[in-house]
Formats: sequence, structure tokens, C-alpha cells
Amino acid sequence: MSGAVKAINSGVGEFQLRLLAAALEETRRQTSQTKSDLLGDLNPTTALSLLLGRQLTTPQAADEIKRIMSLLSNQPDAASDVGRVFQWAQERRGKARKTSTGTGKK
Repeated sequence: MSGAVKAINSGVGEFQLRLLAAALEETRRQTSQTKSDLLGDLNPTTALSLLLGRQLTTPQAADEIKRIMSLLSNQPDAASDVGRVFQWAQERRGKARKTSTGTGKK
């Protein structure tokens, strides 16, 4: 039983990460114009809105991405789509601070 919740949370985080990657692929901008060099054709707000089934603001999307990443035992490769989106979320909303429970939530 020791560490069971941590292992479950990590598994849930990995699953959510795969869903996020699929949603990012589905919602890529179909234009040559990009909003930022970091994101390129990625559209994280639309991707998270699609996943959650409700319209999100950009700050809400950044918070959701940070929540997903807080569940992972290993962070994604910084050059990957989800890695770039995580970096974007941190820049938009600040880095998560460790709490006394170690969850990384604010």
C-alpha cells in the first residue's frame, strides 16, 4: 500500500498527458501565422477546451496543463509538443510551488 496513491496519480497523469498530446495534434493551427515562437502552430487553450468539453480562458488552460504536469513523475521532453506547452503554461502562470504535501500545487 505504501506509495499506492502516488503511483495511481502518476498513471492518471500519464493518461492525461497522452490525451493532451492527441488534443494538441487535433487542434493545430492550419495557417502559417503563429502566435508565438514557443508554441508554433499549437493551440493549447483550444486543445484543453476540447478535452474538457467546455470553453476555457487562456489562464484556465495554463492552470489545467500545470495540474496535469504536477501528477507526472517525469516531465516531458522540453522539445516535444507537450513539453513546449508546459513551458508556455509556466511562463503564463508562474512555476508551481511545492506545498507541504509535495503535490506542487499552489
